[in-house]
Amino acid sequence: MIRGMESFAKVFIGALSVALMGLCVVLYSKLEGAEEREAKARRAAAESAQECQREGDSLRDEVVRLKGELAKAIQAPPESASMELDESILALGGKPSRGGSAFPRESVVEVVRGGRGGLQTCYERALKRHSGLRSQQLKLKLDFAVHPSGRVSDISIKPLYDKAMDECMRKAIDKWQFPGFK
Repeated sequence: MIRGMESFAKVFIGALSVALMGLCVVLYSKLEGAEEREAKARRAAAESAQECQREGDSLRDEVVRLKGELAKAIQAPPESASMELDESILALGGKPSRGGSAFPRESVVEVVRGGRGGLQTCYERALKRHSGLRSQQLKLKLDFAVHPSGRVSDISIKPLYDKAMDECMRKAIDKWQFPGFK
């Protein structure tokens, strides 16, 4: 009986060894498949990262381009943002001071034309703040007094379209210097 058991044990151990070898082969092949799948996943992730990098670079280039366009747009005056001096409606009021002469119209036109750039800058700034002003034709009435020294005072701008533009234009007009008179 012991001999029969020994034979059975040898056969059983042999069969168990074969089964274990088969299991090892199956596990090894599954491990190779897993490694292959992992390598594919790594390649796909690398390709995806490269695509994201290209897209990110493209978006950064687009942002740089748009910032450049914005800077140009901010620096360049809008095409519709031009100011004109209508000399036909220029009205000089007031009376000459004691024994003096009337202030020459040409002097007023010359100073106002020369100071137009400051007013233009104020207008362009207002357009940047309020794009709705572009669709309007603004007509401003500027009233001011000129003293014998040529200095300006009592500045009035009507109507009020934009408070900051009004203040800017007042400061610009305040810098105007007319020829002195008696």
